[in-house]
Amino acid sequence: LLGSRHLALSTLIGEYLGITFDKEKKMQRSRWDGRPLSKDQLRYAVADTEHLFALYHKLNEELRLRGLEAEAAKVFGEIAEAQWREKECDRRGHERINGYQGLQAEERRRLQKLFRWRFQKAKEINRALFMVLSEGELIALAKAEIGSAEELLTGGILSAGKTESYGRELLEVLKREEALSHGRSRAGSLVS
Repeated sequence: LLGSRHLALSTLIGEYLGITFDKEKKMQRSRWDGRPLSKDQLRYAVADTEHLFALYHKLNEELRLRGLEAEAAKVFGEIAEAQWREKECDRRGHERINGYQGLQAEERRRLQKLFRWRFQKAKEINRALFMVLSEGELIALAKAEIGSAEELLTGGILSAGKTESYGRELLEVLKREEALSHGRSRAGSLVS
């Protein structure tokens, strides 16, 4: 309503209060479910909330000065009435991963299976997708010929923690796709 193009909290605080502070992406993506929180996490959380009341009052004042109070109340009411819907896996989301275009057909099929596995795993363990596997890790897995969990680790594809947590399941996903692929190629050679 006020015309801000960038809605990141740090940007709004800078724009409306003239206060600048850097927020590290690394800290934003840290493990917030672990206890106790680290001192750096606590500082980050405090920095996130320190200026909220001042920002709230400044934004309300801006809405009042521009005569947008009624419109804001309507929009906020609509937001409050929104119904939660469980997120569904984007069936073609793997095609938007950076690096997809450079993959061979078989690698693209592996990526699709890995992408769907990651969605289900993240949902199962209640984690953000990137905390399960990054997009770079998905691409590396789709390209690699892997026969064992050790190869995930020694090939530098996954960390020891991710190999331990997900290695067995990832190998199963990749082996299933390999079996399907061989079935497709045998069927194709029988037809020709």
